[in-house]
Amino acid sequence: MVAVAAAAAVVIAGSGYTYYADVSAIRDSQVQLENVRLTSLRLTQATLALQVTVGNPSGRDISDLTVSFDILLADAFVGNGSFPALSVPAHGQRTRDLNVTVYFAQLSSAVISALQQGRFVVVLRGTVEGRVLLGLTTFSQSFSTSYVFS
Repeated sequence: MVAVAAAAAVVIAGSGYTYYADVSAIRDSQVQLENVRLTSLRLTQATLALQVTVGNPSGRDISDLTVSFDILLADAFVGNGSFPALSVPAHGQRTRDLNVTVYFAQLSSAVISALQQGRFVVVLRGTVEGRVLLGLTTFSQSFSTSYVFS
């Protein structure tokens, strides 16, 4: 009976540690908008190339991480994006590139003017979600990152 209780205590403690370590790794993950390039500027649209880095400062690998976000340009919503099933090693990072086409018909004249002048702020707001406790549940953390293009 004592052996069963001791084994149960070890399993509970191990599960608790695994949960805490997984949640901490996702909570401490860092999403950064590293670079924005204006690759095309036409009469009715512009195309932006975004470089997004997901960093993992923890000592635990993160696998099957989903990053979902809205894209704002000069405080105007222009689209959304996601990176599913991303694996980030302990103390490492992963970089993903994303092209965004912005159609001027959906934007105000102030945003269009900022694009044409080449001075604007791009903001990503979203969530990082990953599976924890051996995939039995999920944990999500919100983030916001920006890049000033000039």
